[in-house]
Amino acid sequence: MKKIALVLPVLFFGTFCNAAQSLPQHLICKTALSEYDPNVKESYDVRITEYANGIVLNIDNESFVLIKMIAKDGTVYYYSETPWYNFRIDNDPQMASKYNLGIPTNEPFARYTSCREVE
Repeated sequence: MKKIALVLPVLFFGTFCNAAQSLPQHLICKTALSEYDPNVKESYDVRITEYANGIVLNIDNESFVLIKMIAKDGTVYYYSETPWYNFRIDNDPQMASKYNLGIPTNEPFARYTSCREVE
């Protein structure tokens, strides 16, 4: 019984730590410049902090809260409506990038950036 009492906290702590580290902490996201919106940059420095119901994105030293959502196909993504942000993790090898960040712009379409993890 004592062994079980010692093993359970270790299993719980290990599971909690792995869940907290499921997302990258630092990304560089790149996109092409916009002909419609001069505020679109070629590169964004993105830091991610997870919390129970979503993430906080720190994009070029400005923070935004995104709520965790689950699509009908089971895909997990993070979303904010005002301002609009959408962070997705694509495990599909045919996608150009594993991490994709939708950013708000004045363009007539949704702008997604391709992100790579920074060590």
